Amino acid sequence: MCYIYNKVAEQMKDASKRLVVFSTVLGLLLICAGVLIPYLGAKDLAGVIGFERAQVRSVDLQDVSSQAVLELSEEQTDTLMALLNQLQVRRAGKAQALQGCYARLFFETEDLGEIELMLSPEKLLINPTSDSAASSWVYRLEQADNGLQDYITGLIPA
Repeated sequence: MCYIYNKVAEQMKDASKRLVVFSTVLGLLLICAGVLIPYLGAKDLAGVIGFERAQVRSVDLQDVSSQAVLELSEEQTDTLMALLNQLQVRRAGKAQALQGCYARLFFETEDLGEIELMLSPEKLLINPTSDSAASSWVYRLEQADNGLQDYITGLIPA
């Protein structure tokens, strides 16, 4: 009888240990998910680029096909920033270039130096050109076009 009792007791101890390990692992996974989920969702571009309109000194627009460069006026910069701030983006990875790019924007900011945005219909690349140690990130646009591409291509002289 003691033999059976000891076997049952050992099995219960093993089951108890497994339950503790399982609970610990499950708890850690839930904590990790809770921390990571906010970073995986779509974000406003304003929060991603790290600067606001008030910090922008100047914006240069470069047409990729003709290489023509246009310095935007204050009014054009205001409109551009409003359209950019409406975008919802999701991080897609690191890169140095962007295929299908129709325009490049060069922002001169007070605090962050120069930042380049390369724009394509589906993605954008944020490249902090004044900080060689910073990474360039590609973001996928999460919504239909809000008129940004039409506005930018309308600014480019024919």
